[in-house]
Amino acid sequence: MEIITDINIYSLDSIFNSAILYLDKFYFYLDEASEGKIKIKIKAKKEELDLNKLINDFKNELINSELRIRISKENKNVREMIVSAIVYRTESEKKEVFNTEETPGDNILKKFTYGEKIDDIKEISRTWEDVHRNQKT
Repeated sequence: MEIITDINIYSLDSIFNSAILYLDKFYFYLDEASEGKIKIKIKAKKEELDLNKLINDFKNELINSELRIRISKENKNVREMIVSAIVYRTESEKKEVFNTEETPGDNILKKFTYGEKIDDIKEISRTWEDVHRNQKT
């Protein structure tokens, strides 16, 4: 079966993102059909599969994937601003937010900064709640 898509509607990224979900069921072959068009050849790996249903599911996934890509592009600046605001907070702002002299992770950072080794692997895997459970607030 073949599907011909317009790359102005479905980007190559959305085609690949959709195809990866069906690699266990289909063999995919991509080729340029004409300028701006991609031919997707799909062959079922097993004959007993309901090919029409799976092809329609794949087409729906193309829409879903393209929408996720477009939303991600639209929100890129907002995500970057949020991450920047978190990463570049001043130390006083961090201490105010966490209401303590040390922010979570300071002990680990000190150990790596000053060359101390973490000998106990369990220390790494402890949650913040486990570490501070018995401390007075």
